[in-house]
Amino acid sequence: MNKFNDILKFKYGDIVIAIINSKNYVGFVLKLFKEHSSGSRKLVFVSATKSHSYFVDLLKKYKVDYNNLCFIDTISKLGGDTINAKSKVIYVNHPSDLTEISINIAGCLKSTKNNFVVIDSLSTLSLYNSTNDLVKFVHLLSQKNKKSKAATILLAIKEELDESFIKKLSGYCDSVVDLSDGKGNYFVEP
Repeated sequence: MNKFNDILKFKYGDIVIAIINSKNYVGFVLKLFKEHSSGSRKLVFVSATKSHSYFVDLLKKYKVDYNNLCFIDTISKLGGDTINAKSKVIYVNHPSDLTEISINIAGCLKSTKNNFVVIDSLSTLSLYNSTNDLVKFVHLLSQKNKKSKAATILLAIKEELDESFIKKLSGYCDSVVDLSDGKGNYFVEP
C-alpha cells in the first residue's frame, strides 16, 4: 500500500495531518510538488521551514514545473533573506502572523478549483505560536477550506512532534497519516 497516494485520494475539502520524519522531509515535499506540477489544480504551499528560494532551487534542479504553485513564504523576512520582488511568491512578515497566512491562503484559492493546500510545517509554526492559537488556526482553516473544497495537508515532523498537540488538532482534521517509517515508494530521493 502506498500511503502517499492515499493522501492524494482524499476528497476535496478534507484536512489531513501527514507525519513525516526529518530524513524524508525534502523528498516528501518534492514528491508533492511533482504530483501537482501540471494540470488545472493549484498547490498552495505555506512554508515556515525553508525559504521560497530554497524550494525554487530544488524544483529547478529536478526540472519540476512550478507554474501552478502559489507559494507563501513566512520565513524569509524573519531570516533577513533578500526578497525577490519579481518572483511569484507572497512574503508574510512572520510565522506568528496566522491571520495574514490565512488571508493569503484564501486569496490563492480564489482563482481555481480542486486545489491542495500544504502547510509546512506544524512543527515549525508551533515554535512561533501557542498551541491554542494553532488549534484555532487549523479550525478556521478547516472551515474555510471545506467551503472552498481545497484538500489540505498539514505536515508534522516526527522528531519535533508533540503528541498532545496532534491529538488536539486531530479533532478538526479528517485523518492523521503517519508516513514517518520512510518505507515505500512515496518519497523522492533528492
